[in-house]
Amino acid sequence: LDESKMQYIVRNLEVFNEEPINGDITIPTTEEIKRRASAIFATQKRAVTLQDYVSATYAMPANFGSVKRAAIYRDDNDLTRNMNMFIVSEGADGKLSASSTALKDNLKTWLNSVKMVNDSVDIMDATIINFGIEFEILAKQDVSNGTAFNLAKEELYEKLQDNKKSKT
Repeated sequence: LDESKMQYIVRNLEVFNEEPINGDITIPTTEEIKRRASAIFATQKRAVTLQDYVSATYAMPANFGSVKRAAIYRDDNDLTRNMNMFIVSEGADGKLSASSTALKDNLKTWLNSVKMVNDSVDIMDATIINFGIEFEILAKQDVSNGTAFNLAKEELYEKLQDNKKSKT
């Protein structure tokens, strides 16, 4: 390429990004990294199962944007093997936010490189519901506060998981 023409283009080109790619996420926990690593290993760089699609979503290169959480469900009302993927991103403030159109387009392109030929994936925004749980614990004298708190969090997590399983 002619260097003078390239420099002319660079000097005269102006770009305005109406909707920036969002999805810069905080560093995942070690437990989350373990889950994602084992899931991506099973995909073998192709998406066949629903879990493969979620794993491929998390494996998308960061320069295309990042998805904080993803879930995918087969649309039982559709005869064309259509799947609905719901994603949520993380804003610069660390809070969950709707994913930008650019991020969704990048994710669709990325998934097209690993999906089965006849699969169809619709990418949609997940509904963000903010809630908190407050609880108090009373630890025995021989148990540290940190240990008691961690045990209480684990128990709460297990109860929520049990509740989630019973609803599916």
